[in-house]
Amino acid sequence: MGAALIGLAWNASAQASVISYSHITPSQSVPLTDNFLLQGFDPSLGTLTGVTLTLDTSATAEVDVLNISDIEPSPGPGTPLPFTDATASIPVTATGPGPTSVTDTLTAGPVNGTATLFYPAVNQYPGLPALDSNSTIVAPADFAPYIGVGLIVPVTASSTSGTYGGSTNSAYVLFGGSAVAEATTTVTYTYNEVPEPASLGLIIAGLPLLAARRRRHA
Repeated sequence: MGAALIGLAWNASAQASVISYSHITPSQSVPLTDNFLLQGFDPSLGTLTGVTLTLDTSATAEVDVLNISDIEPSPGPGTPLPFTDATASIPVTATGPGPTSVTDTLTAGPVNGTATLFYPAVNQYPGLPALDSNSTIVAPADFAPYIGVGLIVPVTASSTSGTYGGSTNSAYVLFGGSAVAEATTTVTYTYNEVPEPASLGLIIAGLPLLAARRRRHA
């Protein structure tokens, strides 16, 4: 019985635990920059064994197609022009200490169609959704900036305006667009817990029983 109790105590003390902290960057037009703080790892919880930075992003993009056939090569009646694979690509990056970084690339589209509106009017294709999620694992040699009692970890989520493009056989079709994006940045700590006093007491109390059991079997 004593040996069984000791085994249970050791298993409990060696069990890995996980704790996470997140920050939400609210939906906003790109480009965007959001500087924020995430909770560091409290070493009193145990021994840190892993740090992961995760970025979950979403965006709603609008792809704009310009038909300039009414002004190029010279002003005059415009011609409806077809296009294919009009897309928006919006990179979002979360950067932490180290630096540690993780990047999502949000791709909206593709859209195929005919640009029937002539410049300065814009052929708009709004409401194109995009989702992405990626993680990066921090190397143990880079744990130090994440460890400390009451420590807060500076992180930045940022995005460019994005890139917009497509395919067409005409030199008089141009692509552009805009997007709004949001992000959730999460730092996850994996650690081995410090044994609780009750577990240590159980181990110590069981040692004589284990010794006596071994003598009987000797």
